[in-house]
Amino acid sequence: MQYWEYNEERQRGTQEFPVEFHHIDSRHPRYAMPYHWHMEFELIRILEGEFFLNLDQRELLLQKGDYALIGGSVLHGGFPRDCVYECIVFDLRPFAQGQTACRAALEKFLSHQLVAQEYYPASMTDFIPILQGLFSAVNAGGEGSELLMQGELYRFFGTLLQKGAVSPGLGEAWEQKRGIRQLKQALGFMEENFSKDISLEEVSRAAGMSSKYFCRFFRAMTHRTPIEYLNYYRLERASYLLTSTDLPVTQVAMDCGFNDLSYFIRSFKKYKGVTPKKYRDGEQRTVLQSRETVV
Repeated sequence: MQYWEYNEERQRGTQEFPVEFHHIDSRHPRYAMPYHWHMEFELIRILEGEFFLNLDQRELLLQKGDYALIGGSVLHGGFPRDCVYECIVFDLRPFAQGQTACRAALEKFLSHQLVAQEYYPASMTDFIPILQGLFSAVNAGGEGSELLMQGELYRFFGTLLQKGAVSPGLGEAWEQKRGIRQLKQALGFMEENFSKDISLEEVSRAAGMSSKYFCRFFRAMTHRTPIEYLNYYRLERASYLLTSTDLPVTQVAMDCGFNDLSYFIRSFKKYKGVTPKKYRDGEQRTVLQSRETVV
């Protein structure tokens, strides 16, 4: 699972069936979830531990057995704690191209006329069996699994409407909310320039704010200072490069914006608990192929 472009624009699954499945635990290089957004919807379920999920300016604490739905274009990020979790990322648009009545219903979610409920605690009996069925179908694979997944998706969105688990959206103006737009601009600037020596003033300017106000704004939105988040992003990017390439550690450090190798090693060890070399030589390399599935 890669989040490196804060606005992810890539094919999910196949063009005919755009669904992706990911299983993540603490050994996975993508264990933490940097802030990003994409046009597709995403379902998360918690198998163990806790997951602190931020959706635009809303915060959710997910625990074992809980699920969350992330709508298309919602800026989101998360911080797991002793957590094992799974994600299904799906493009709803092809599922809205079928029968007229289904198309009309799903278009309301795609156009942000309706916003689906986001949090589904383990005790929510109306939805949990449906979501369990969806994840089971994805895990099972094989002949007929696509029909089962599609059926469970229709059932899920139909139950949302039937139970009134929706709220009015803002239509096309939904994405124009000032605070979210400015945060996306700042994150986009960091994503494009993380390998360079960028200043707080440059990031603030990308968001259209003064440095003083931007620091308060960014911390309120992400619970980190801009510099803390930039270093976190660089270290996450370094983790991915260490497990997916054979680049020397020095080159990884340089490519991720660390001009001082000793500082990079100290920072990496503080964040990951091991040195970059031990991280590369450990179990991490095999995790990328563990259960990353294109359905």
